[in-house]
Amino acid sequence: MKSIYKALLVFAIILPLASCSNFWGEDEPDVIYYESMANVHSIQNNSVLFKANPSLYFTSQDGFELDDSISTGDRVWLYFTLIDSLSSTMYNINIYSYAEVESRPFFQLEKDASDTILSKDIYQLQKCWISDNYLNVIFYAYASVSPFSSFELVRDMNREDTLAAKPKIYLDLRHNTASITPYWYNL
Repeated sequence: MKSIYKALLVFAIILPLASCSNFWGEDEPDVIYYESMANVHSIQNNSVLFKANPSLYFTSQDGFELDDSISTGDRVWLYFTLIDSLSSTMYNINIYSYAEVESRPFFQLEKDASDTILSKDIYQLQKCWISDNYLNVIFYAYASVSPFSSFELVRDMNREDTLAAKPKIYLDLRHNTASITPYWYNL
């Protein structure tokens, strides 16, 4: 019983000291991280201007540089925090991560056409959203021989009923390859 009292006494002494010594960490305001896909609009000496949609622009913090492989007009994925708003359509951002994005038109499979596009399993669809005439998709897939060129967004008009009161468009994200390896990666 005496050992329990000794343990409680030691705990009672350590707790106030630990709380005063920043042992538990600081109370920091919550930081909100955003992600967006955008086109590189212009590259200046020490900042980059991104166009997310017709009325939304992001400008990078001073000193930010893109890889040499990315140029004006390329589409990129951005992971960032907001620094401040320069106007209602322009935001200064702090970029934590970015990646070049493969941008391709969808393939339209006409009615009564033979479907020759292969379809292997895609591991997981992570996110999907529409912005600035783009359908943005982040997904995980099993690796293939030619990774970027083997994915197709297919509009299947054979499944569509255009005479309905609310016509629907059917899009399939397909892994257009004959064989896949059991590894997956993030595109």
